[in-house]
Amino acid sequence: MGRKIQAQFPDFLKKLASTNETGMTLRDSIKLMTRTDMGMSKEIKKIYNDIDWALTINEALRRFANRVRTHVVARSITLVTKPTNQAVISEKCSMLQQGMLRRNRN
Repeated sequence: MGRKIQAQFPDFLKKLASTNETGMTLRDSIKLMTRTDMGMSKEIKKIYNDIDWALTINEALRRFANRVRTHVVARSITLVTKPTNQAVISEKCSMLQQGMLRRNRN
C-alpha cells in the first residue's frame, strides 16, 4: 500500500497546492479532494475525517504519514506541516511535487 500511495503522492501535493492557490483553505481543499477519483482517495477521506473530528490539519497529515510509512511521504509531510501560513504550505507542496516528478523521470 505504501509504495502505491507514494507514487500517487505528487499528484496529491499538486492538487492540494493548486486548490490552495485559488484561495481555498487547506480544509476545504482536502474536502474537495475526497470527491475526486484519485488512487489514494481512501487515504484522503481518512485525512478529512480526522480533520472533521477536530484534529488539526497538521495532526491529520502526520497520522496519514504514519499510516503510509514511507520515507518520502513522511519527509514531505514533515516539511509541509512545519509552516503555519497557508501560502507557504502551498508553495512547499508545489516544490515537493515538482522535485518528486523530476526524480521519477530519471
